[in-house]
Amino acid sequence: MLSSTLIDEVGLEQVERSTASRSGLLQKVLLPRYQHHRSTIITSNIDWKDWGDYLGDHLGAAAILDRLIHRSHVLVIEGPSYREHEHQVKLRSSRKPPPKKRAAKPKKRAAKQKKAPPPA
Repeated sequence: MLSSTLIDEVGLEQVERSTASRSGLLQKVLLPRYQHHRSTIITSNIDWKDWGDYLGDHLGAAAILDRLIHRSHVLVIEGPSYREHEHQVKLRSSRKPPPKKRAAKPKKRAAKQKKAPPPA
């Protein structure tokens, strides 16, 4: 039986940040999965060097990251946010293009009438 766990957006929520100084909870979830070779997927915007600050426990963070990285595939995605890109595309498509200006038709000039010469 394959068992996978996905922990998405670690560090995103403020509530999570205020209680995250206790790396013990994360260790309780991740260490048994590591020991039993279970798949775990984690997404986060936290840089490797900042996990200790985030968890409030540099030693615990080192232990967690050591086990996460061992036997793993790490994907680091750099660049602009895809969500921001989608947002910009939606904005551009929702804006109505300005109406096309029609080429002005040339005005017809009234034919100049020749004035009769003044009477002599």
